[in-house]
Formats: sequence, structure tokens, C-alpha cells
Amino acid sequence: MIYWGVSMKICPKGNNKVSDNAKFCLKCGFNLKKHEEENTKHFCPECGYEFSGGNFCPECGYDISSDLKKESKGLKNDIDLANIDKLLDEKITKGKEDRVLSSFEYEKYVTGGYVIKRFIDSVETNIILPDSIVGIKEKAFENSLVTSVKLNDSLKFIGKRAFADCKYLTSLNIPASVNRIDDEAFINCVNLDISIPKTVEIKGDDLTKNTLSEVLAKKKALEEKALNEKKKKEALKKAEEKRLQEEEAARKAQLAEIEAEIEKTKRAAIEKIEAQNRMIAERERLEAEKLKEAERKVQREALEKAAAL
Repeated sequence: MIYWGVSMKICPKGNNKVSDNAKFCLKCGFNLKKHEEENTKHFCPECGYEFSGGNFCPECGYDISSDLKKESKGLKNDIDLANIDKLLDEKITKGKEDRVLSSFEYEKYVTGGYVIKRFIDSVETNIILPDSIVGIKEKAFENSLVTSVKLNDSLKFIGKRAFADCKYLTSLNIPASVNRIDDEAFINCVNLDISIPKTVEIKGDDLTKNTLSEVLAKKKALEEKALNEKKKKEALKKAEEKRLQEEEAARKAQLAEIEAEIEKTKRAAIEKIEAQNRMIAERERLEAEKLKEAERKVQREALEKAAAL
């Protein structure tokens, strides 16, 4: 397999950097041109490495010519036809896993699984961890140039400052299998927006200090605070408007009561005056009748005296 770069490529046998137009590897003598011209893909049955052409595996040096001869003769009884695909898949998977692990300094647990001690690949920036990784130790990726890391579903813990100062890191997932992340694991990852599951035990308070997550969280907090203040001001404004409306309504009600009282008093005064006027008129009528009656009496007496004469 050939890895192309801007001005160099990788020798598939010795994993050496060579000129982009080189025909042979200067360190191991591998025929690069022939390798590139051949299109046949092979999987090494020893390590699972995938490569084009040649009789020897460029990864482990295994001689595959005998296997190819056996295959051309129909695969004799020393090969189990029923399990060959499974065996090849297992070896291919192991070969790919070994190539991934070559990017790290690691240690293997007695109970199985690997723990990454240090990332040592200065070229690869997109990392996909194999299922065999169960832990990432302290400072494993610190200050590296990685841009994305896909953690596997078997990972259990991430050590202190494991990804500290990875300024180009923009993508990293935390699988549900992780149960512990130590302090400052992602500190100073200024371009990383990361979500930590609530089920994870977090050691320390500076896990995501100076990360994009922290900036976004602070921005969100400020926006929520501003929104709450705005809502509070609007609520106070509405409460003040309601208070003024209630005061205006009370003032109008009080004014209406006063006007009603004035009108009542006015009507009572008018009724009283009218009653007094009726009394005066009645008194004058009675006095006028008395006066007439007195005049009539005087006339009668005068007539009676005149008649007596």
C-alpha cells in the first residue's frame, strides 16, 4: 500500500519516506515502480497486511508465493476451506490493528486490552482507536497535532491532561463505555466542542478549561442571563403598567363615587328647596283663603247692619 504526500511517499516494505518519483527505496531497495504498476491486491496470511504485487509481505516479510501456488493448484488438504475466510478476516483485522497501534507507545494488560501511553505519530491527524484499547494514560496526546479522534466503545478511562494543548483538535466523541475522565484531560483545546455524558466520573474542575465548549457554555450562560434580565425587565414593566392601570381604575372609580355623591347631594338640595317652596305656597294659599273669608265676613256683617237700619 502506498501513502502519497505532497512531495514524498512511503515504502510499503520498510515504511521509509522516499522521493515521490523514486523507483527504488534507498534504504531497503524495494522496487517501488513495479509495485505501483501492479494492481493485484494481496492479504498477507501471516499479519493481514494488504498490498499489491510481490512475493513477500512488505510488512512482515512473509513469503506468500507458496500460498499462491497452493491456491493456483486448488488449495490442497492442508488448508481448511470452510474456515479460510474467517482466518483471513481475523489476520487482516489483527494486521490493521497492529498498524494503528504502531502510532503509539502502549502497554498491554494481563487481563487483555491495551493502554495508550503516548501518541508518537507526527503525520497522522485523524485517529480511529481499535476496539482493543481500554484506556488512555496521562498526557498521551498532549500538545499533538491531531484534528479528530474517534474513541472506541471499549474505552474505560481517559487520564489527566490526555489531550491537553491539542489546539487543532475539533472532533472527539466520548463513548458510553467511558466511566472516568481525569482533570485537565482537554484543557486548552481551544477548537474543541465536547459533550461529557452525565454517567462519567469527572476528576477535578478544569476538565474543559479554555476549550471551545467552555467558551460556548459561557456564551450560552451570558445569553441566558441577558434573556432572563430581559424577561425580568419585561415582567417589571408589565407589573408597573398593571399597577398604573389599577391605580387609574381606582382613581376613576373614586372620582365616579365622588361625582355620584355630589349628584346625590345636589338632588337632595333641590328636593329640599322644592319642598320648602311647596310649603310656602301652601301657607300663602291658606292665608289668602283666610283673608278672603275675613273679607266675606266683614261684608256679611255690613249687610246685616244695613238691613237692620
